[in-house]
Formats: sequence, structure tokens, C-alpha cells
Amino acid sequence: MEVDDRVAGAYDDLLSDPLDDLQFDPPIKTERNTAVYRATNDRFILANDKNYDRQFSQLYFYRLGKMRQQVVKSSETKWPGTKIVRIVDAPEGGEDVTIIGTLYKEMKLKPSILDEYVKDRALGAHVDRTRFISSDDKLILEDDGSRISLIGSPDLLNVGSLVTGVVAGIRGHALPNGDFQVSGVCFASMAPQKTIQKSNNNSDEPSYVLLASGIGAAGGNQGETTTDHSSLRLAMLLEYLNGSLGGEMERGKFVSKIAHVVIAGGILPTSSSSSSILQPTNYSSEHLKTMAAASIQEADMHLTEIAAAVPLDIMPGPYDPANYSLPQQPLHPCLLPVAGRFSSVVRATNPHEFEVEGIVFLGTSGQNVDDVYRYSNLCGDNDSGHHHDQDDAGGRVEVLEEMLKWRHLVPTAPDTLSTYPYHNSDPFILESTPHVFFAGGQPRFGTKVIEGENGQKVRLVSVPSFADTGCVALVNLHDLSCKPLYFSSKVEV
Repeated sequence: MEVDDRVAGAYDDLLSDPLDDLQFDPPIKTERNTAVYRATNDRFILANDKNYDRQFSQLYFYRLGKMRQQVVKSSETKWPGTKIVRIVDAPEGGEDVTIIGTLYKEMKLKPSILDEYVKDRALGAHVDRTRFISSDDKLILEDDGSRISLIGSPDLLNVGSLVTGVVAGIRGHALPNGDFQVSGVCFASMAPQKTIQKSNNNSDEPSYVLLASGIGAAGGNQGETTTDHSSLRLAMLLEYLNGSLGGEMERGKFVSKIAHVVIAGGILPTSSSSSSILQPTNYSSEHLKTMAAASIQEADMHLTEIAAAVPLDIMPGPYDPANYSLPQQPLHPCLLPVAGRFSSVVRATNPHEFEVEGIVFLGTSGQNVDDVYRYSNLCGDNDSGHHHDQDDAGGRVEVLEEMLKWRHLVPTAPDTLSTYPYHNSDPFILESTPHVFFAGGQPRFGTKVIEGENGQKVRLVSVPSFADTGCVALVNLHDLSCKPLYFSSKVEV
């Protein structure tokens, strides 16, 4: 068989002696960066004597009373000289006044418990919708004494961009028919922000916090195979974090600089065949228990691998074995018998607030963002596709931005999102603005930096499901820059 000269030449090159003038870099230091960490989740921890008998109206009354002063201040700044009155005292016609209250959005497509009994196919078709907005939606403002319907042009009153539960100041005047003609809207605006007080630890080197979500740590049911390669991507992520994947340059100058990892929900799989432990099936209860136990055990094993390499925060998500209502409480220690033994592992709440090197992080596993998305027109239809730009403002970062302006972390609770029935507190009110505000479980990566009226600067991050996208987000603690890191199991030919 004849050998092509070009092929023979290639093999000759491979077999040739090493060149004498090759210069090799000295070995790179690969010790893991450390960072000063402090969890600040106390307000999200529920007391032992939980009481679910209270009415949710108490939560709305408290929220309005607590946030009224901030909205008053914001309205006085935006409309100086405009009189602030109660809804019942709003005059008809004449000079505009400002009324302050809680928004309620009337939506004909909004799901109801009665939908389970609807026999009309035309109405029942709405039950499986992913968004419930329509052109007929209306806004009503409620204070502690009365309510009034709001009307106005879209440029003055953007009904689609607002949701139930937002405390707002509305400028305008009452009409003879009882409606309120709107000429302006304002919110509490962004809360004060803590000045970053960095420690001297690793002051001359960059450090990163890795944000991940939906890792689907359990790799499928027994006897079944996954088709989305999520298990292989997860194995690549684990090897990357412990330094087994990538060259010495990568490990020394980048991987070793990851000082903390946060998993924002989704330690168990929620898609493909492995989701059967969470969905109705024909399996016996004993078989389901066995499957669930195996999945949790495998998740514990994978989380242990991460914890052995880097400090780890584990937040529960909507499909994880934790309480359903927000705030979700930390995963029970018995669920993580091995990973939980590491002193560097934090079983966190959802929402989760913490400080790393003086930088305040606040985030959720995504239920709050998903719910606002369902009941508003925020984000448009930009959820599909994968964008790899470092400062991609896609994803659902627009929802995060609005929440900071509304000064509330979960505005749609308890109307369309389940929450604990607080009566003399609301831990979701943003008393301060974080430096990094993130949400897990999103369809795609997105990031953006916004600035407040008083100099607040916030990095917003939409963290996608790792099992679906193979993407994690890296936040640089020195300049708050953020970029996605993708892991792919596909072989390009």
C-alpha cells in the first residue's frame, strides 16, 4: 500500500526529536483561592411554631404599610408639589393628585382552582398556557380603605409590565364613573446599597463565584438511559472544578480562582425519563420510594465531589425535596448524609443572601422570576436560543431589574405564588440593594449591569438550567464582571 507523501511527512514530524529552543513556562501555582464568606439568611428562616391559619390579607396590609413611606418619598421626588391623598379622597377632575396602594391585576386568562372542573373546551384550553396576559387585562389600586380602577394610555400606564402585589404611587385624577385617569406611575425605587468592604484576602488575584442551577445531579432511573447527555456534562463540570479537566494553564490561572460555588436549585433531574419520580406514574408507591432514594443518594455523591473541591452553597428548588412555599427552608441533613458533613457546605434557604469578600449576593431558584414572567409581558419572547455574549442582556434579567425598582423580591406572592402567611413581617421587601442579584432555573443565560438613582450598581444574572444548556455563570469578585461557561458533550465532526 502506498502512503501519501503528505501523510508520511506528518508522521515524520510526530516522530522527530524535540526542538532544542522550546521554552517552557515554570509550573503554575494551583492552590484554590479562598474568600471570606458570611450567610445572611436569618430573615428567611421560619420559626418552629409555624402558623398556616392566618389570612394572606395581613401580608398585603403589612407590605403596604412598610413600603408606603418609600413610595411617598419617590413620588415627592418625581412630582414635587403634587398632593398625596387616600383613594377615597381622590377628587374628580381638576388638579392631579397622587394615591398610593397595592396593584391588583384583573386577568381573564389567570388560572383558577375552578379550572379543574371546567368542561368547556374553549375555556379549558387556557389551563396549559405558559403566559396568561391579554389585551383586556386591567389594573386596580387598593389601599387600606378602598380600591379604584386605573385607566390611561399605554405610555403612561403599561398594564402588561406590571403584576399583582406591587406597591405603587399613581398620579392622576378620578373620573365621574369612578375610574382613575392616570398621568404617571412611580415605585419605591432601588433601596440603599452597602459599600463594598473587601478583605485583604487574595487582594492581588481575581476570584470567582460560580453560579449554577438545575444540575440534575441524579443521572436517570435504573435501567434507563438519558438522551440529552446531561450526565456527561455534569461529569465534565465535576472534573473541571476538581482540576482534572483542562491543562495546567487553565487550572492555575482560572479554575483555582473559583472560590465559591452556589447551586440555585435543581439538584434532582426534572426532565427526560428521570423526571418520573416527580410526575404522576403507574409505578407502585414502593417503587417510587426506591427511585427517589436512589436519585437523592446519587445527588449526594455528586455534591460531595464538588464540596471536596470548593466551598458550596446548596439552595432548594421547586422540584427538590423541600417545602413548596417560599421561603423554602434548607434541605434536611438526612438528604445529604455525606456532602453535609463538609464544614464548607451551606444548606441554604431559597431565597439566599450571602456575602463573599464584602460583596452582597441575593438570589432565588427562579420561582419568583418565572411567576412574574407568566403574568406580565416583560422579556417579550426572547427566551429561546443560546446567546454567548458576555454582556448578553437577554434571559429574564429585565424581571430582576423591575423587582429592584419595585423593591420587592416576590411581588406576586401570595396571589399566584405560594408563600408562608406572614402577618407582622415581609422578608421579601428589599431593605438594601445587593451587588449581585441572580435567579436560577432560567431558560438561558443573561446578564446586565444597572445603576440606581443614588449610585447603586448591581450585576444581574439569569442562571440557566445546567442539565438543559450545559451553562454556568462566573462572577468576578474584583470588578463584578460575569461570563457564561459552557460544557458540551457533543463531538464536532
